[in-house]
Amino acid sequence: CIRDRVKVDRHKLRPGMLMYSRVICFYEETLLILEASQDTVIANEIEMSQIHYISSSRELLDSHIIIGTDEKIIDIDYNSVSSDICNHLMALLRAKVFVEDGKVDASVTMDKSEVDSVVYNNMLDLIPDNEALELLGYQPKTRVERKFASTAEALLNGHRKYDLQDVMFLGSPKELIVIDSVHEIKTSEEPDYSFRYAYIRLEDIDNIEMVEDTLVSGVKDILIHTGDARIDFKVSETFDSTIIRRYLNLYS
Repeated sequence: CIRDRVKVDRHKLRPGMLMYSRVICFYEETLLILEASQDTVIANEIEMSQIHYISSSRELLDSHIIIGTDEKIIDIDYNSVSSDICNHLMALLRAKVFVEDGKVDASVTMDKSEVDSVVYNNMLDLIPDNEALELLGYQPKTRVERKFASTAEALLNGHRKYDLQDVMFLGSPKELIVIDSVHEIKTSEEPDYSFRYAYIRLEDIDNIEMVEDTLVSGVKDILIHTGDARIDFKVSETFDSTIIRRYLNLYS
C-alpha cells in the first residue's frame, strides 16, 4: 500500500488535519484506490490489464499521476515534496502494467545525439535503464502563433510571442514513452519548471493520427489511440511521425 499525502501548503497545516487523502493498494491483478471525500470513502478498483497508459507530471509543488483506461481517467494529485512516493508508485505501476512485449521494428530509430536540449537530456537521465530505449522522434522548441477569436483579442495579445516546447518520443518493446512539459505552449518570456512523462502500453496502440490544432498556427495534435482511450500531444506542423509509426508497425 502507498498513502498519498494531502496537497496543502505547509503554513496551512493544523493539528488534527487529515494528512492522507488516498490509500493506493496493489494486488496481483488489480489496483485499488481508496479516496476520502468529506464523510465517506470512494473506492476505485482497476484491473491491471485495463490500464492503457500512466502519466507523471510535476510543476514546483504540484504533482500528478494519471491512470487511463477505456472507461475512466484517474488523476492523483499531491504535493511535490512527496516525490519519493511518486517515483515509487510509478515504478510499481510500470512493473505491473507493462509486462508483455509488442511487435516493434528497431531498425528505424533516431540517433539520441539529435536531442540537443539540456533539459530533455536531463529528463531522459531520470528514466532507469534509458540506454535500452530507442529514440523515435524529437520536437525542439519552436516559435508559433496563437489564433485569436476576434480582432480585439488579437490587438490585446498580438505583441506576445509563443513557444511550442520540446517533445521527445522513446520506445521499448513494452511501452511508448513521451517526455514533454505540462505547458506545451507558453509565452516566450514566461518561465516554466514543469515536466511530464507519459507511458503507453505498446501492444494497446491501435493508431496514430495528426490533426491541425484549433488554437495555434503551425501546430498539430498528434493523437495516440489505445483501446477506447486517446492521448494527445502537441508538435509542430513539420514534425514527421514516420519513424514512430514504422517502429510500431502502423502503416495505414
